[in-house]
Amino acid sequence: ARCRVERPELLPAGATRAACWLYAPARENTDGGPQ
Repeated sequence: ARCRVERPELLPAGATRAACWLYAPARENTDGGPQ
């Protein structure tokens, strides 16, 4: 998940994947987020 590296501040939020596909739904939708 490249998102973890780009947005490390989302880790303590406990919503890494959620915030990941929210910020980049078209790029990192393969991280386990909704299609």
